[in-house]
Amino acid sequence: MAGGWRLKLVDLLLGLQTLGVYGLLRGVVRYRRGVVRGNLRRVYGVGGARLTYYEDFFYRYFSRLLVEVLWQRWLPGQWIDEHCWLCVGEKEREVLFGRGTKLVLVPHYGNWEVAGLFLARWLPMPVVAVYKPLHSRFWDRFVRRMRMRYGTRLVAMQEIVRYLALTYRQDQIIVLIADQNPVHLHACWWYPFFGTYVPVYWGAEKLARRYGLPVFFAWSHPHPGIIGVRYAIHFQLLSEDASQLEEGQLTALFMAWLERLLEADGRWWLWSHRRWKHSGRYREGLKELGEEVVG
Repeated sequence: MAGGWRLKLVDLLLGLQTLGVYGLLRGVVRYRRGVVRGNLRRVYGVGGARLTYYEDFFYRYFSRLLVEVLWQRWLPGQWIDEHCWLCVGEKEREVLFGRGTKLVLVPHYGNWEVAGLFLARWLPMPVVAVYKPLHSRFWDRFVRRMRMRYGTRLVAMQEIVRYLALTYRQDQIIVLIADQNPVHLHACWWYPFFGTYVPVYWGAEKLARRYGLPVFFAWSHPHPGIIGVRYAIHFQLLSEDASQLEEGQLTALFMAWLERLLEADGRWWLWSHRRWKHSGRYREGLKELGEEVVG
């Protein structure tokens, strides 16, 4: 009983801090307001009061996400256990808990950071997170300690090829955020995303196909309560053996599932992300890949 009251107190404190952060981001700083509005218009074609609703919802969600992430290093393990649960089908469970390395592709949806801690606490095999080191030493150290709290192993993006070559036969789950915007157009493919071609990193697919890895699309779906938010962590099997897929097929499956997720309930995606930043460079990107540009 006492533990339950402590968890409710944590939720109450997180909620109060969320209100303060929301007021700052929405009303004072107006953090990436133009990007958020442009993305929402592009995907949902909304304007007026409906656009205001989606925009306001995003800032409330984003404020909660920031507060939870900043406090994640000190959140009680019991809080994480009480606020997350796994949603997997029979086939997904069989593959996920089977032998060997599995690759899990994750979008910026819900709270992927808390979901990562939950997986590290509850899965019976090591969790490896691929990450991009931050330029700031302080924040890089902060994020690393936060993610490694329950034994998650961090592997830098530039080291993952070498790491997998040495460990792909081991029992482990490798988690990779896969909806990021590529910096270099020569290391990506182009896929339609809500009617506009965008670049997508090809590294995850190439590694999965090289080693014949099972690949999942996973996301944490928020369920708001009176004073807190809980997360259902879903796993969708994209391929039991990626080496059996055609080139580009796995990435296309990921993008299709992401689009389907946002069509069903896109309120919890990171709309401040400049995902369509390079859309105007589609023809240039094809030329860099040496592909023929038609039209």
